[in-house]
Amino acid sequence: MAKEWEQAANGGQAGSPPPQSVASQLKDMTAALWTSRERTKFILLFVALVAVVGATAYAQVKLNACNKPFYDPLAHKKNSMFIEQLLVFAELAGPLAHPQRRPDLAQSKRQSCHVQ
Repeated sequence: MAKEWEQAANGGQAGSPPPQSVASQLKDMTAALWTSRERTKFILLFVALVAVVGATAYAQVKLNACNKPFYDPLAHKKNSMFIEQLLVFAELAGPLAHPQRRPDLAQSKRQSCHVQ
């Protein structure tokens, strides 16, 4: 039984070398990438990916801080304040959905969000 397991682990051949460790495979992949002509393109794409993810996370944090006045009336069940904030949201989202109609409105409302 042990011999069958060993053969299955070695790809079905008894004389095959044992499989490489993950660290060894990563080392081989890094060496292959480092000698590749596409190395620069890969590094630039990786840096761009990290920059986009970082910018998205930063924007999400700022957006969440700006949404505090919208969510507070919901938490405290203040309907009049919620309706007021819902109208502010509609004024912000409307131009973003149709920017050719009122591009100046979105800018003026964005300035009303007091985020530092």
